[in-house]
Amino acid sequence: MRGDSYRALGEAPSGYNRTTSAWKETGVSKDLSDSSNRKKLKKSSFALPEQEKYPIPDIDHARNALARVAQHGSEAEKKKVRAAVEKKYPSLKKDD
Repeated sequence: MRGDSYRALGEAPSGYNRTTSAWKETGVSKDLSDSSNRKKLKKSSFALPEQEKYPIPDIDHARNALARVAQHGSEAEKKKVRAAVEKKYPSLKKDD
């Protein structure tokens, strides 16, 4: 069975906890590459809400946003994303 086929079956893999994922806050799956799932997010669920970039509806997406902006973002975007993530998820604050 393919790794993502549980979505089609409506079943989660062993150990997958939907209550701590994007399912709880937004009611959408973790796959935000689908535009219909992204459209369900509030503007406040993006690190850059004016551009609807770097979704952070849960801590896993927040970590991913930090990684992606580090790879592809400008210095200004990096600062804004870091600030938005740290505001929403204080546990991800960077220790300097």
